Amino acid sequence: MSRQDREPFQANPYFADEVNDAIISLEIEGGFTLRDLLIGDVLEVETKDHILSIERREDCVENEYYVSGHIEFYPEPLKVRIAGSKLAHEGHGMISSGRVEHCKFLELRLPSQGLLEFITTAEIISIKHFPKVAH
Repeated sequence: MSRQDREPFQANPYFADEVNDAIISLEIEGGFTLRDLLIGDVLEVETKDHILSIERREDCVENEYYVSGHIEFYPEPLKVRIAGSKLAHEGHGMISSGRVEHCKFLELRLPSQGLLEFITTAEIISIKHFPKVAH
């Protein structure tokens, strides 16, 4: 079933109004589901601070992508795990797992000395998908 075939989101009585409003706005504003990123495709994600490139390569397993574009954390392509987008930069909030969404913050897990370090980007301003060019 495609996104267009689904029923629009119905407010959940168990969620706070703020959460329901955020989910409904995502249905309107859209975003990108990372599992739809094919090998060789690039997703350009502009945040308030940087322009990031997200790419799926052959050596990536579930939720792994190569990310570049941040001067300090990943100036060159670095394999990371992307948790998804969340409503707030700070703290533990509800995450749209495996999604990159407008007006949200992307949560990445960087490999750091054998441990996983969480990084949250600045707010996402725009998302552009560049499919792999066939030769």
